[in-house]
Amino acid sequence: MRYLVKHGIILVLVALLSGWGGYWLSTELVFKVTGSAGLDGFWSRFQVLFIVAVLIERSVETYLNVTGQNGQVVFDQANETYVKVSSASKEAQTAALVLSVLVAMCGLRILESVVDLKGSATLLQEAVWNGVDIIVSAGLMAGGSELFHKLASVITTGLDRIRDNVGSAQGEALRTRAAHPLAAFGAQATTGADGQAGAANLAALSAPIRNYTITIERPKDPQAEQGILRFVDGGMQIVTQCWWDKNNRIDPSSYARCSKTHMARLGIPAIYLPDAVSKVTGEKAIFLHHGSSPQNSLGCLAVSKADFDVLWAHITPQNAQNVTVVIKDV
Repeated sequence: MRYLVKHGIILVLVALLSGWGGYWLSTELVFKVTGSAGLDGFWSRFQVLFIVAVLIERSVETYLNVTGQNGQVVFDQANETYVKVSSASKEAQTAALVLSVLVAMCGLRILESVVDLKGSATLLQEAVWNGVDIIVSAGLMAGGSELFHKLASVITTGLDRIRDNVGSAQGEALRTRAAHPLAAFGAQATTGADGQAGAANLAALSAPIRNYTITIERPKDPQAEQGILRFVDGGMQIVTQCWWDKNNRIDPSSYARCSKTHMARLGIPAIYLPDAVSKVTGEKAIFLHHGSSPQNSLGCLAVSKADFDVLWAHITPQNAQNVTVVIKDV
């Protein structure tokens, strides 16, 4: 109850002060938008703000890259895996806002294109109005630059995802041709030692592909970042710890069509979950790879390198979509 009374009083005082300030200031305002000419001036100024927002976004991106604050992925030598660096979103917004305020202070403002002060306005009224104009104009420019920053990140992530898929597919095609020379030319009748070797290669190609299941048990607590991974192949069994990013926790489900592959962008082996969607980026870029903590997740699932190497060795062939990853919340 005290909380409601306190904030109710604050709200009333703010309303009264704002009302008095608005009445005091508005008596000196002159509106410029009286016809198409005034609107044309407003939209011309708005287009300039739009262009400046793009330029600010590009300059901020360059600054973050040069200073190493752009959320890069670094290689952890101790764990032999890649570690996620903290996001640069806050730094980008701060830098964009500072630049936008400076630009607005230099004269690029939006409100003065539609509203002006009378000549009788006091120095205090001019200071308040210019301050409001600077804040509004800087907010528009900084907000626009943040939008372009996110758009550029989405495009970059999408291009990386395409490169990962294309690189994996091309690499597997080359490895298949190297391991099975006759596969590139079709079945041809041969005799002697070469014929026997060719027949063995063709038999390997025509053999049925085995299916594998990896089960991950996670606590229902949304703050949990550690669970159990289970994998069985014949007499071999793995029961070990695994990790994920609690802020990018994919939905529990049975993900079919998964494949043993390589992440071309990072150059590490992984199991790709094509139907899993990142809660942060919305991209289908979820993998199971080696790591030692949630910090190695990158939004994916991580398991110790020793256990992952065993699991990786037992799954064949690559890019066969013959793995099912079952994620349970227990």
